[in-house]
Amino acid sequence: MLWRNFSRILPVLALLAPCGVQAALTPHAYALVIDSGIALTMNQEYTAVVSLLKAHAAKEPSNPLFMFYLMHVYQVMMIDYETTDFKREFDSCALAAEKGFLKRAASEANNPWINYYLGNIYVTQGAYELRFANYLNFSKNILKGVKQLKKAFEKDTTLYDACIYLGLFQYAKAELFGWVTFWEDDKDVAISLIEEASKKSRYSREVAEEILIGLYGHRGEREKASAAAARVKERFPGNRAVYWLMANIYLRNKQYAAAKTEFDALAPLVNQIPATYQYNYISLDTYRAKVAFELGDYGQCLALCDTVLGRQSGDERITPFKDIVRKLKKKSAERKMQP
Repeated sequence: MLWRNFSRILPVLALLAPCGVQAALTPHAYALVIDSGIALTMNQEYTAVVSLLKAHAAKEPSNPLFMFYLMHVYQVMMIDYETTDFKREFDSCALAAEKGFLKRAASEANNPWINYYLGNIYVTQGAYELRFANYLNFSKNILKGVKQLKKAFEKDTTLYDACIYLGLFQYAKAELFGWVTFWEDDKDVAISLIEEASKKSRYSREVAEEILIGLYGHRGEREKASAAAARVKERFPGNRAVYWLMANIYLRNKQYAAAKTEFDALAPLVNQIPATYQYNYISLDTYRAKVAFELGDYGQCLALCDTVLGRQSGDERITPFKDIVRKLKKKSAERKMQP
């Protein structure tokens, strides 16, 4: 569950990377575009942000930055909609951005942003592989990306956006080798790096908060997770990822009333997803049915079960959800019949 949550967040994090100081760019003017892109992406206004970035790409076709940001938007869309429909666009933009930055690397060897952007490309490609449990390709891309990000941070230790990725990588290593006691100290250091980025980075603060929500929840620090979620919701009330994160944290800890609040708030936001993408609709109502059952609201549970069973989709991933719902429906009907 931890990695599923992170896979939702990582590509958004990469999208919010700041612009580098390069001769071909005007940082302040570009910052306005990035700020607009942040708001549009965090609020899932994908058509608008794609149009914005494509317009700038058309004006500066030799500038790899716009392909870089477009790549991340397509990745966010695929994760949000639970689809691979935009994989061709994602791959095309990734290749164009990578080629562009590698070309610039020869003449801008001391520019940390070149390493930073390349690192983000590889990490985002790794995040895509993680969604489909392609662990070998995931590991290759992540290690390749972290190598570039470390170079960026070595060149500029105030590059706080890199702290988010490096901190998350350090946390993941500590989790993998959790049987070694002293690795817990590395988790604390990793959290501190990301917390610092949430306060000092120019463009990545909200997404650093989302990363922290997942990490706090994983560590059982639910009050910290809730506080971080509240800060993100205040600025981006329509962001589905935050509600998914908190709902799963509460559900995992059997805090069913709190989970119900998050899932119920998420429902109208999920309804904004095009109906052709049924996975989120089915998974959400399955979780809501589970919560209703645990809270003793068997009538609500039965209604949600019928909704799930009535939905049609060729996605094989929904089969386990429908199996769960059939069992919940049977149990709820039995409980409802009891005096």
